[in-house]
Amino acid sequence: MELLKKYVLVVLIAAVAVSTAGCKRNEQGEGPAEQAGKTIDKAVERAAEETGRLMDQAGETIQNYGGETKKTAPDKGSKSRPASP
Repeated sequence: MELLKKYVLVVLIAAVAVSTAGCKRNEQGEGPAEQAGKTIDKAVERAAEETGRLMDQAGETIQNYGGETKKTAPDKGSKSRPASP
């Protein structure tokens, strides 16, 4: 039974040591959760900016392709024959 008490005491001491180490704050007074939150915010912001840029490029490509299609499309009034099989 004495051995069990020693093990429990060691586990409790280790748990307290780990929990206090996780609560340390940096120079700005931020804890680990705050630092992780800021990192996530920055990553989401960068992803949103990149997505917006890519969407703009896609829109321009679609507009350019649409303009080319209008130039090469036959008139509505002209009768074109369907392709032979």
